[in-house]
Amino acid sequence: MSLHVDGLIAPRSSLPELLDQYKSLIKEAKGLCITTENPKSTKTPVSVQRFLKAMLDCAPPGARDYVINSILATQGDPEKLLLQANIWFNNIIIPMRASGEKTPSGITPKPDPPIQVEFTPRTVKFDELVKFQIQLYRTGVTRLPLIGCLDVGPEESRAYVELAHIIPWSTISRKKDADELHATWGIIQQFGGIPPSDITGRINEPFNRLVMTLDEHHSFDRFDWCLIPDPYHIPPIPHCYMVRVHEKMHGTPVDGTIVTFLDHRDPGDTTHLPDPRFLRLHAAVAGIIHMSGAAEYIAKYLQDLRETRVLATDGELP
Repeated sequence: MSLHVDGLIAPRSSLPELLDQYKSLIKEAKGLCITTENPKSTKTPVSVQRFLKAMLDCAPPGARDYVINSILATQGDPEKLLLQANIWFNNIIIPMRASGEKTPSGITPKPDPPIQVEFTPRTVKFDELVKFQIQLYRTGVTRLPLIGCLDVGPEESRAYVELAHIIPWSTISRKKDADELHATWGIIQQFGGIPPSDITGRINEPFNRLVMTLDEHHSFDRFDWCLIPDPYHIPPIPHCYMVRVHEKMHGTPVDGTIVTFLDHRDPGDTTHLPDPRFLRLHAAVAGIIHMSGAAEYIAKYLQDLRETRVLATDGELP
């Protein structure tokens, strides 16, 4: 194998050597912090060095080459390291965490060739699926019977539920311009292994949704917890996961809970089960947000953005 650096093809070093090079190069970013277009302050408290370490440590299977390659291409130049960190932070971490908010990045590299992203309006179909799921399923995370199920048991064991997106709606929001979408999906394709055609236009399909209680849904969208492949089985059992809690908040499920997804209409059919690639990307972003120390800042950034919009519209949300 070989590695592309500055347009050239360099002999591929061993993984330990590459990891050493990576760690050595990101040290050149010591003291630098990521920047955004926050209307109140562009500088963040998020360390570039810590963020880049988290990008590598949390990368999904197959994405390490992409991350290492991108950093080696900077040759340890502090300005290039900062730029690369800003690109990743503003064009995948913020959009994944935004849950529908427009998040102007100001740094939108254009892929070559351009990535075609299809806009799909949210339809009643998605909301009606909640009713359908309530009739047929039980929550996989808390195992509480759902309102509407037959024989749900005692009143206190019931749980109101919603359908959550794994890849959030904010990644294909109509509020984003074409360059922002191209930048976000260029990174998702390389870092998450998910081509745009697999999700755009299909974001409301069953493979991108999870049935959750309201509190689970909210904390899942905040990336307070995620689902990782069951670590107790090698190779992992297909569609079997373990809850990993990064920040225990109201609504987060119990850390270590084993969750197995099953289509109750046809247990042998895995077509509509949550796509493992989507869950891996969600888990990677959750890890990066918390390992880099960015969780608190992102929450404040999105709040600042929301407040700015309210003021810009005389107190009415756009």
